[in-house]
Amino acid sequence: MRRHKAVHAIGDYWTLHFDTAPVTLRTLNGIMRRDPRVIRWTVLKLADRVDHVAVKGYEALAHSGSVDDLTN
Repeated sequence: MRRHKAVHAIGDYWTLHFDTAPVTLRTLNGIMRRDPRVIRWTVLKLADRVDHVAVKGYEALAHSGSVDDLTN
């Protein structure tokens, strides 16, 4: 994979779930674009409302089997 005039063969993968304003998201995209340590990034819109995102997150945790650890 090429980025910032260099070829990269090894990297780390991070997943972040967050809620932010559109202006902040544009700023974050600019930071990612300029940072030479970042090879590739993707931003996905999970839902239109925060409560819908929270429900999807809870369902994802329920399928992983770790919800009981968080709620008890």
